[in-house]
Amino acid sequence: MHDLTRERFFKLIYTEVRARILNGEVKPTVRPVTEAVTQTIRHHTKALGLQPSLIGKPERQKIAEKILEKLEREAVLELNPESGVGKSKYLLASQWANQPAAESPHPSSQAIG
Repeated sequence: MHDLTRERFFKLIYTEVRARILNGEVKPTVRPVTEAVTQTIRHHTKALGLQPSLIGKPERQKIAEKILEKLEREAVLELNPESGVGKSKYLLASQWANQPAAESPHPSSQAIG
């Protein structure tokens, strides 16, 4: 039962953080994702009857790393070929990074004939 609750809690956090990364609200790096995990935990712990303080920073960081790894497996993120000191390990995969531009109307569709 405890593991099932934990798994559902991870899915809840994952879904919310994934959406925020795709929207460009959160950079796909450990520190911003850990912060997003913290915010999501705070937001949902009341509803779930949990104490946010029970989930310490090392555990939140581990959750953030798991989220980033899962997003890479799902091809939402890709490894940054230029990663290193001061550079992010992951980048938004090109099909996601280009999506907002693809949704904007083409200039020709706005022409009045």
